[in-house]
Amino acid sequence: MSAGLRCAMRKATSLICATLCALATCASAAAAESAALDPAREAAAASEHARAAQLYEDAFANSPELADEWAAELGNQLTWDDRPDEAIPWYERRLETWPIDIDARLGLARALGWTDQLEAAWFQYRVVYYLDEGNLEARRGEARMLAWMDNLDGSIEKYDAILADHPDDIQTRLERAQAVNWRGEHFRAARLYEDILADDPGNPEAMVGLAQALRWSGQDRQAMSMLDPIRQNPSASALYRDLELAARPYLEFNSGWSEDSDDLEVFTNELSWTRNSDIGALNNPRMRLGLRHERLWQPDQPDIENWALSLGGAGKTSRRTTLNAYVGLKQFVSDGTINDSDQTGDLKWTFLAWDGWWTWLARHDLRVDVSTDRNYVQTPRAIGFETTLSRIGASADWRPANEWTFSSLLREGFYSDSNRRTDAQVRARWQRDRKFSTWVSPRLSGFWISDPADYGYWNPRDFYVAGVDLGITRTWAEKFSPRLELSSSREWEEGAGYGVFAYSAGLAWRITRTWELDLGAGASNSRLSTSSGYGRDWVAAMLRWRY
Repeated sequence: MSAGLRCAMRKATSLICATLCALATCASAAAAESAALDPAREAAAASEHARAAQLYEDAFANSPELADEWAAELGNQLTWDDRPDEAIPWYERRLETWPIDIDARLGLARALGWTDQLEAAWFQYRVVYYLDEGNLEARRGEARMLAWMDNLDGSIEKYDAILADHPDDIQTRLERAQAVNWRGEHFRAARLYEDILADDPGNPEAMVGLAQALRWSGQDRQAMSMLDPIRQNPSASALYRDLELAARPYLEFNSGWSEDSDDLEVFTNELSWTRNSDIGALNNPRMRLGLRHERLWQPDQPDIENWALSLGGAGKTSRRTTLNAYVGLKQFVSDGTINDSDQTGDLKWTFLAWDGWWTWLARHDLRVDVSTDRNYVQTPRAIGFETTLSRIGASADWRPANEWTFSSLLREGFYSDSNRRTDAQVRARWQRDRKFSTWVSPRLSGFWISDPADYGYWNPRDFYVAGVDLGITRTWAEKFSPRLELSSSREWEEGAGYGVFAYSAGLAWRITRTWELDLGAGASNSRLSTSSGYGRDWVAAMLRWRY
């Protein structure tokens, strides 16, 4: 071996040794730096997320360079401590230094989703999918965000594609069942949850999901039975409390005032007792007993008082049908003779009113109602003639997509004075539930009177309406729910058209778990608001106590 070659080998050996020493030194330094995070990781492993987050923050404050590599670990702890908004900047810091960190990007997507930044979360899941096409969490996250954005059809399609590759993945099956339930297919969702429990008995998420599907399909008692063994589970406990509260009977007091443009004022007070049923999704009582008092006042007319005792209930007639029936015995008395009527002395009129409807849930997206009702016509002169209106009708609600509902109504009314009235209406409704629950509903309606004459109530030959309604509701802290509804339309009465505007506002307040208060007020210049005159102003209040 030549002297030159030996010299070159010595130099190469020296360089390799120096490099190895440097690498060892760097590794030793990195290990030492990483060791500074061991207390935080131990707290995280023990699910002490708040303490772990604080330990990470302390470590990063002492050694800022650690944050560049380990910021996502702090983001995870903040997310699991229910502080996803604080987690987002830490995930973003990690991704600035290492954009292809899959775990950090998944964490960012999760935190964005939890802070209701759904489109941004969906985009991050898509980025992960492109970086790692087989990433199951990214595929599930994309489907989940579609569901949260109310694109339930697209979400279920994504879940189906995942299950085609991973048919036994329990988490995907759970999320797919939830999306099916949200789409309104409660019976189908219940079967999906039952299949999951057959493969994974005792799965708490499946048991809670099944209970929710049972509740929304009107089987509250079965839902409570499903949750009873796992009531210590936070989600199960919250749903069980809601079901238990909804099952309690309650007393309710309603009070209201209205004034029509023809100076008719009506003062109303009602006390009722209600025992809830297993109707659940239809939200109907099984039994209701009420006592109601009304006082009608109008210039040049005597005061009229109406006392009414009502009793009613609802019950299932089959798995998909419900029958509701309510009757009321009403008595009207006046302290003088009603002008322009056939009364010859003080009024004393007793009659039977009713309200009933049969509901058929034909499919998850189609509801059909057949109804009948009978009541008095709310003007002093019509009361003086002892005029009643009996109606029969049918309606249908079709919900082809989660945000859209299309409704139609056809109803025939028979006045006791031999007059007749036909009502028809079609309506479309778009609703989105986010921080604000918003709905918009265009509508077309009309009715036709068979014998227009002066019967003491408004009865034009024909009447048509084209308009749109808008509603906005927001709930804060699960206690306060203010609402605003606006309506604008064009009404044609016997060929003459005029514009109409109406508004109402209200506030629902859950004072305590068992006490609720609701206040509302509104005004309208629509002929549809009243039996006489051109509009109505009103205020109302409701106080409910569950015991």
